Amino acid sequence: MLSLLFLGSDSDEMASSTSEWSAHQTPGKPSERKESSEISGDDEDSSSEGSNNFSDSYSFSESFSESENEPSTESFQYLGGEKIYCGSSITVLESAVMMMSLFLHFKISYECMSKIIDLLIFHLPKENKVVKSMYSLKMFFNLGSFDPKRFCNNCGKEVLPDGNCCNCPNAKFSNFLICPVEMQIRTLFKRNDFAYGISQNYHSNKKTSSTLENVTHGSLYNQFKHVLSGVFDFTVMLYTDGMQLYKSTKLSVWPILFVINELPYHIRYLPQNIIFGGLWYRPQKPNFSAYTLPMLKIFSSLRYRIEVILPCGDVTKVRCILLNGIADLPAKALLLNLKNFNGFFRCPKCLIKGEKITLAGRKKSFVYKNSVNLTLRTHKESLNHCEEAERTQKPVFGFKGRNAISRICPDFIRGMGIDTMHSVFGGVYLNLVRFVKQLEIFYGPQFMSANVHSLLHLANNVRDLGPAFETSCFPLESLLGTMKKFVSGTQYAELKIIESFHMMQKLPLYVSQLEYNSSSKKFVDSLYSSKKKMEEINGESFVMGKLQEISTVSSFLLSAMGNHLDIHNASVPKVWVFGRLQKGKDLIISRSYIKRARCCPSLVLAKNNSFYMVETFIKFKKCHCTTVCHCESHYYAVVTECHRMRINNVPLNPFITELCVSNEPTSLNVDEILELCVLIKVENKLYCSRRLNTVEKE
Repeated sequence: MLSLLFLGSDSDEMASSTSEWSAHQTPGKPSERKESSEISGDDEDSSSEGSNNFSDSYSFSESFSESENEPSTESFQYLGGEKIYCGSSITVLESAVMMMSLFLHFKISYECMSKIIDLLIFHLPKENKVVKSMYSLKMFFNLGSFDPKRFCNNCGKEVLPDGNCCNCPNAKFSNFLICPVEMQIRTLFKRNDFAYGISQNYHSNKKTSSTLENVTHGSLYNQFKHVLSGVFDFTVMLYTDGMQLYKSTKLSVWPILFVINELPYHIRYLPQNIIFGGLWYRPQKPNFSAYTLPMLKIFSSLRYRIEVILPCGDVTKVRCILLNGIADLPAKALLLNLKNFNGFFRCPKCLIKGEKITLAGRKKSFVYKNSVNLTLRTHKESLNHCEEAERTQKPVFGFKGRNAISRICPDFIRGMGIDTMHSVFGGVYLNLVRFVKQLEIFYGPQFMSANVHSLLHLANNVRDLGPAFETSCFPLESLLGTMKKFVSGTQYAELKIIESFHMMQKLPLYVSQLEYNSSSKKFVDSLYSSKKKMEEINGESFVMGKLQEISTVSSFLLSAMGNHLDIHNASVPKVWVFGRLQKGKDLIISRSYIKRARCCPSLVLAKNNSFYMVETFIKFKKCHCTTVCHCESHYYAVVTECHRMRINNVPLNPFITELCVSNEPTSLNVDEILELCVLIKVENKLYCSRRLNTVEKE
């Protein structure tokens, strides 16, 4: 529905922005390469030394090296096809892939994994070729190296080779670990699923001219689409946020992640498809002017195309541009060098000033009262504000100075998305009953927060960047939680995060080399099969979980299934019950499976256009075989019908309606279930809604 709420835009500004940025992006001209270098502030001849813990080029596994006599990476790759010992059924490659899969799936600590490898070696013949240590295991996957940089905490400039800042004497420094982005891109393109996913976007067409299915259908993407002429050219979305690793210290990590917009949504946020740009690891919040400056050099190279090898062996050149970004309000303010959400002119989309109000008890709150005419920010005007703030050292319309993101992103105002996780689902709509324009009247100005104000720009955000879920932090916040689980100690925490992430990136490439029906492939697949499908019903329906056989049919089941079971005094069929059903991509949960009273069972729409609430699932056979047999099985859902409520003469809403639940159970063949619906409970009333968004998981 949000895609229908479009507001107007300044077409002249858009055309001007497109022509200026396109001219700057034209590849192959030395003068433009020189200009790019000058803009980024990077000096090809300059270098910086790290602190005592860092060197100019730091290997991923250098900190964890257990032996100076370990074989080289090339030696491990050469041994990959050999058996781990004479007469073994598995190769060195299969052994390494299985061990790495085990390590990543269960988030095992480095020490524990080392002991597991030692235990494995005890069970093998003395003469074997299995990897002998955790270091050897990491070397097998050739994780590469990263580039450490040091920046001044005050001005954000990179420190001089002598370890001093030219602007701030005696200032403290922060370390930033830069990951090899080009190497990651080349690794990704070696995988069939990745290359195919990227190419699908090039060949796909919109269902209708008015629909917005993903970010590639947004107006911002289409404005710069002419730059992406190749089949495998792609854009990325930047995401960053801080996470505290330990409760006993203020140390936090701020990763820079790049999400590839052209990938299908169901694989876009998988760890192996995310590009890791770098990591800040300090007690202080990062100075993003310095944090993203190293990225300028990387994206300057990517926009002139880099060579990659496709799975078929062909060599091609691909181009990548940073199209958009997403972050919560505090991280967004740091990223844009903008005032925080409790400051004047802090909205990244418009020039609303905001005001401070005093509440009861002298508590102060910063609010953004509703305004009829909002002056929207533009890319060109905002660049001028940044330059003026840098020159005067005073904030100009909220900007405190230059920000590096504006030099990478073609339109950093429209490209900075509104995060629906925090602005819509993070408590805002819990306070909303009317539109934002009426919220102040009903609840007072103290509730007109920055997140509430951002809802006014949500329609434009949908138009520019596609559906609202495309700029949601939900999957990326979950990814940060996964990163945190890989830290099992206080030493080298930042290195373990980067290293584990690169392992997840490279592992699928090695898994694809395993034979399809081999024992090693089955073992790896079993680790990632989180939902065990016990029994197939038909091509799209599966019994999930355990089937429990019952000897006595209850009166409840009898009233619902009596006609189908055909029970007589001397004729009791075989009956099983189960709690969950996989129907296509949907997981339908019955009331019998729910363990918490607050949860509701699934609501389904049947082919007869009626709504039903699922109580349990039944499998039965009408045979009397005493052993395991292959007689015909029947699968039904025991349900209670939900009747639509009419309000006087108002027509029924096709998308949302009030329901009245029947007290009489009935049955429904699982093949008759059409789709899963949304059940909404408000006080003592039930409402149902058809799902408009079937892309995201519940």
